[in-house]
Amino acid sequence: MQTGTIDTIELDDTEEVRQGRLRPTGPAGGGGGNGGDDNGGDGRSFNSQGDDNLVTDGGDAKYRILTFFLLIVVLMTFGGLVAAYVVIHANNVQEWQPFSLPFQVWISTAIIAVGSVSYFLFERSANAGRLVTARKWLMASLGVTALFVASQLAVWAVLMQAGFYVRGNPYAGFFYILTAVHAVHVIAGIVALWSVFVRFRKLVVDDALSSQRLAIAKAVGWYMHFLAILWFVLVFFLGFWK
Repeated sequence: MQTGTIDTIELDDTEEVRQGRLRPTGPAGGGGGNGGDDNGGDGRSFNSQGDDNLVTDGGDAKYRILTFFLLIVVLMTFGGLVAAYVVIHANNVQEWQPFSLPFQVWISTAIIAVGSVSYFLFERSANAGRLVTARKWLMASLGVTALFVASQLAVWAVLMQAGFYVRGNPYAGFFYILTAVHAVHVIAGIVALWSVFVRFRKLVVDDALSSQRLAIAKAVGWYMHFLAILWFVLVFFLGFWK
């Protein structure tokens, strides 16, 4: 006979998710026995928690490594673009005509900062088992990140109306390229956020699955926080190194 603890799902912000494991309490194939121990009649212990730890550690390492390599690729991409920006800026070419950043850029900066903070609060709530609060912060982060992309469209529209195009002005060209490539990565981040949101909408009562989705959320968090920091770097170069 197998006995187990009752799995309960969080109903409010004060309850934590409790997860249990079925453990055999009698000998294999029977309800009592002689010559066996408390964990089973064949003398073998059943340690599902140890198995979960093996799966969890391997899964966490996999997500960390994949995210690490992804961040390296993103860093190299923007490193090359910023290096080209600095070189052309240093040449003092006549066509280099910087302009004041429209105020929408600062709105975008505030938006991406809010998105990063809201995702941090989601991670903290999720790690504490407060899933109701975690879902709210995750939805907020998803919405704010989408709003950031919309704000970028507004920035480009304002610049085009002012007559700043890619042709004829290398500074304007770099502005469009850098912000557009960043926006593409943010859109990829929105897809990742949606994937995390789908996972956290499901009721999970398995230790390994719960740990897996927390590991995925952490990896996505690295990516989103990195994009936020990267945006501040781009604003510094475009706004103060021109």
